[in-house]
This record gives sequence, structure tokens and C-alpha cells, in this order.
Amino acid sequence: MKFKSLSLILGILVISFSAFAQGFSTSSLPLGQTQKIELNKSKDATMITQSTSQDIVSGIGIMCGAVGIHSENSLYRVFTLSEFDITEQWTVTQLDMGVETALAGGTSGVQPAFFKLYSLDGDFTVDNLTLLGEEEIEIVDGELYLIEHPLVTPIVIPVGTTTLVYEFLLPDGDADGHSFFPGGNAAGETGDVYILAEDCDLTTPSTYASIGYAANHLVMNIWGQVSTTVENLNNNISVYPNPSNGLFNLTVNGTYSLDVIDITGKVIESRIINNNTTVEINNAGMYFLKLTNGTQVSVERVIVK
Repeated sequence: MKFKSLSLILGILVISFSAFAQGFSTSSLPLGQTQKIELNKSKDATMITQSTSQDIVSGIGIMCGAVGIHSENSLYRVFTLSEFDITEQWTVTQLDMGVETALAGGTSGVQPAFFKLYSLDGDFTVDNLTLLGEEEIEIVDGELYLIEHPLVTPIVIPVGTTTLVYEFLLPDGDADGHSFFPGGNAAGETGDVYILAEDCDLTTPSTYASIGYAANHLVMNIWGQVSTTVENLNNNISVYPNPSNGLFNLTVNGTYSLDVIDITGKVIESRIINNNTTVEINNAGMYFLKLTNGTQVSVERVIVK
């Protein structure tokens, strides 16, 4: 009975410690490791960014959580579109996010996150945001890399939008043992990074500088097209079988540029296709087939078993 009572007391202490051990921390990587990033630039898209360098350097990412396991965190950048000469309808086709370290709990090797875009009317508070679009992604385990995620459904930024807010939302990883630290560098930035983390008493978006990390600049890029005729062609494209063992039949109407992209945003194959073709992918996982024809864009998500 004494042993049972002692175990119960210890269990309560452990639970209590976990509940109050939330705080800001950095990854366990040695400081100063650098990964040079070469962007997969698209001739049909323009990138807007507040980062003077795309490099991912260890010791930059800050997250709220306990013992390396993150709680729910939202990271933001706020873009004034006129500063990038965007005054017409703009359609976002890709979002990028720096990764310092990602380690999922369990054996899947991936953890969830969400990309969200908002218009902002007034001061930067959550109440002043209007959601324009969002997409769930899977973050692959790794160190010092850039997620370059083509949107399955491009997000249209209406004419008249003056301020665009990009949110990277990381759900609470405590139950599954997920660990994640965002990536960036100290090379400089033209706008602030903001963080919202209620478990660390940040109930409104606050700058990294306000919590003592003024030199920590996250890489968060937005890619899009200025056009009133950007179309999503998902309804006019057929991909089957999906999932498959690696061989997909792809049917389109006309001539298109095809990019096969892995879950990290790396282009593993590019070619021109005409009407019916096949796509072969050797390794299991999630991939994106991006088809472009002028202002017409389609992204199909496929699974290799």
C-alpha cells in the first residue's frame, strides 16, 4: 500500500511539473550550422518575402512547449502588398516555411501543421483578421530545410486587399510527442515575426523582439501571380489510381508543364506533357503533381503506397 501511495504521489508530481513546465526554448542543434537554400523558382510566380537571406541556421527557431515538445504555436508575418507592387487580384500558389528541426512522435515521420492566409483590417489583432484560405500539410522529419508547399487549391487575394497576413499554425504536439522548431537566420528582415502561444501567456500576436529574440528572423515566403484569369483546373484533370504503388495515369486536355514535387517542396521531375501520360514515382509517400499552362494552374495530391 505504501508503494502504491508513493507511486500515486510521484505521478501527481510528474503531471503537475508537466503542466507548469511550458516555456520558450530553442532546438538542440549546435549553434551556427547553416544550410544554403536554393529556391525552386517558377517563371509564372512572384515571391514576396521579408527575409534578406533564405539560409536556415541553427539556433534561430523559438517555440513554446515543454522539454522539446511543442504546445500550440502560431507564427505570423504581415505583408503590406503595395510594398511589393501588388495592387491587382493576386493568387497565391505556394507557401514556404523554414525548418530548423522537425521530429514527429511515433514512427510515421510526419506531423501536422496548417498554412493560413488572412486579410487584415486595422491593427494586427486576431479579431481584425478575415480568413482567405487555409491548407493542412504534413511536416517531414528533418533538419535545416525549407518547406516549399504548392497549394492544392490556390488562394485568391481579392482586389482591394492592402495587408496580407501569413500564419503557420502548429497544433499542440504534447499528446503525440511532436517536436518542431522553425527555421531562419539573423541576416536581416524587413518586417517582424509574430508568435501567439497561449501556454506561454502570449494571448495576442507578439513580436519575437518583444520576448527577447530580436535577431531571430524566420523564413516565411509567399508565391503568387498577379492576374485576374488564374484558374484552378482540378475538375478538368484525372489522376488514377490514387493511391497507387507508384504508377499513375494522368489525363489532361492540351499541353502543360508538369512538376512532380515531394512533400518538402523539392521538384523531383519536370517535363512537358500532352494529353494522356503516365507518372512513375519510386518511393512511398505523399507527392504533388503541379500542372501549369500560362495562367492556368492545377495541383493534384497523390499517394504512393
